[in-house]
Amino acid sequence: MIATYAFADGDHDERPSDPGGGPKPTHGEWFVDDNNHAPTVDSAKWFIQQMNNKTGKIAGGSDSKIQETLNGAVARCQARGGTNCRLVAVGIAITNDGWYSAKNLIGSGGVQAYKNNLYSFGNKTLSYNGYNYDINTPFQRVDGSQTTVARLGEESINAVGGDANINVIVLSQDEPAKPKTPPAPPVKRIEQGISADRMRNTTFITTGTGVGGEALWFSDTINPNGLTYTITDQSVWDITTGANISNQFTYNTANGQTPTGNRATAVWNANGRKVEKLSENIICASTRITCQK
Repeated sequence: MIATYAFADGDHDERPSDPGGGPKPTHGEWFVDDNNHAPTVDSAKWFIQQMNNKTGKIAGGSDSKIQETLNGAVARCQARGGTNCRLVAVGIAITNDGWYSAKNLIGSGGVQAYKNNLYSFGNKTLSYNGYNYDINTPFQRVDGSQTTVARLGEESINAVGGDANINVIVLSQDEPAKPKTPPAPPVKRIEQGISADRMRNTTFITTGTGVGGEALWFSDTINPNGLTYTITDQSVWDITTGANISNQFTYNTANGQTPTGNRATAVWNANGRKVEKLSENIICASTRITCQK
């Protein structure tokens, strides 16, 4: 098998022409689309049908070549831990009258034009899980380096050069991930008690969750001014939905107790999840903390 390996996020596979070469003049053409296309022959055929001004046609006997290429890309995706791998780009050697065959090949003189056709999708906005990106948007690989859809396509073309017949690119369900963005600083507000409750204060801490975070905690340092106190009614709320999500947090102080060092904390139990919409309450005499996205 002639192939290069995309070492982490994003995988490709490619196949050279079957013996005999293209019976007619060909050129390289791509189609790029991210709409949860399963890595199947039918999906790849849909991509091909969008080519040649949406008149792309597939010659008989081509299914096995398409399937072999998809299998290689998905195997690489899964080998590095990818799941639900989806098809986002297909490139082929297509005849000038719009036919794809397993015997077609780009030819050494057509390699750069093949790459240029891929680059022509640079202005197309792709969208996945609410995140907009394009073929030149970098995303991080497992080894810490970065790649792009365009770069994966280049690697795939370079692997077979002028013998290129079909090239595909698949991405795992977590690719590309939204760039990590920390939330704005939290806001703390204290409501004073009244009349008989004048010694009972409620503290609200509100924070966003940012994007892509894997940890979230609240910490409130209390100044009792020499008074003996306890904290109660600790809770966490998602003020976007109104949901009580207190059971998703671990508190360092039980209700009715005084926190060690006058510092009360609540830590989100991530369990491998990304930070979602959250809200929380911690109390000095009755402290309530809330967070919103």
